[in-house]
Amino acid sequence: MGARTRPSVYIETLGCAKNTVDSEYMAGLLARSGFRLAERAAGADVAVLETCGFIGPARQESQEALEELLELKQRGRTRAVVVAGCLVQRDPVGLRRLYPGVDALLGSGDFPQVAEVLRQVLEGHRDGEPPDRVGVPSYRYDAPLPRLGAGGFSAYVKISEGCDHGCAFCAIPLMRGRFRSRPAEVIEREVAELAQAGVREINLIAQDSTAYGLDHPGGPRLPELLRRLDRVDGVEWLRLHYAYPTLVDERLLEVMAESRHILHYLDMPLQHGSDAVLQAMRRPERRPLIEEKVQRIRRTMPDAILRSTFIVGFPGEGRAQFEELLDLLRSLELDRVGFFAYSREPGTPAADLHPQVPERVKESRLRRAEALQARIGERRQRRFLGRTLEVWVEAQDPDDPRYWVGRWWGQAPEVDGNVVFAGLRPHRPGDRVRVRIERAEAADLMGSELP
Repeated sequence: MGARTRPSVYIETLGCAKNTVDSEYMAGLLARSGFRLAERAAGADVAVLETCGFIGPARQESQEALEELLELKQRGRTRAVVVAGCLVQRDPVGLRRLYPGVDALLGSGDFPQVAEVLRQVLEGHRDGEPPDRVGVPSYRYDAPLPRLGAGGFSAYVKISEGCDHGCAFCAIPLMRGRFRSRPAEVIEREVAELAQAGVREINLIAQDSTAYGLDHPGGPRLPELLRRLDRVDGVEWLRLHYAYPTLVDERLLEVMAESRHILHYLDMPLQHGSDAVLQAMRRPERRPLIEEKVQRIRRTMPDAILRSTFIVGFPGEGRAQFEELLDLLRSLELDRVGFFAYSREPGTPAADLHPQVPERVKESRLRRAEALQARIGERRQRRFLGRTLEVWVEAQDPDDPRYWVGRWWGQAPEVDGNVVFAGLRPHRPGDRVRVRIERAEAADLMGSELP
């Protein structure tokens, strides 16, 4: 393709960080194949929408974004619209029926074929049928992929794909397929390339990070992978997300405690505090194990920052079971918690469970859980008052140029709040400054830059 004929592609990404990574791979594959990346959908030859299908609100957001892109196409502002990712994988037939104007569908494991599909869309398919690619998700990432868009000082790296857990509430296995680990040498190469490009914070993500390597008998496990990545030149922060508590063992904690760059930060989805609800969810953990794991983490790493997620309103959750969840929150005193109101997902075992909790009850319980955790989180944050933290600058405060926004190592990107501080001088993203903490809220810390 000549420079003047290079078609332009706009990629819009919804959902989790794993979708962000897939979009960056698609951008790299398209750039390598002669496409030009556009910043806006209007005026681009093709608009690609990477969708989320996790729960009802996410599906609705994806559909609304798709309708906006199709309206652009109808007005002649873009030639074609391609839909990719989890929503496609979950219901390609339904999407085709609802949105006949979509030019192609790309399943969650089929994104490596994006350049071929877009060429067919732009050139016209021989038999007139859309060039959809929606197979069983099985792509293993066994070879390095080009990647575009992962810049700045922070990036996500996917270490595995899919999930074998079969939690009753979760549609991820339907959308992402069976669990499969990426080869350690491919992950290491990707991390090294990102570090050479200036990335200093690597956030390791998966559906279940702690299961890494279990699908390869005799292969490397997560502790070995972390040791390997800890030696990559240029990486300063290595953060682990989505660690299932049953597999957080002494070996893993020892590696984290002894490493140079692996942060004492663990994101463990615990989901509930009632053994009866956990059993109905088909989760292997029970409250005694959860409490023992948290105690062990804090014994091994007294400065550990712990993050988790919980679901309220799961089928059969009565008043007593919900109170058990609140009691566990009080007992654990986690630093950060995200809450979801249970979403009844077609195709999951929990969709057929009874009794289903009324929506108004779910919303009431969600507000109570969030309010309790806000008090706990603020209390946990107060221990930083008067302390000096090393903060990586992300941006200038848009409302007041005297202030800057950044993160210290105990705050993961996008989900954990920020450090907002009065600056002494102009900064660029990625600068490191020392900030004395003067105020604490449930999510954010506020302070002043030190000379």
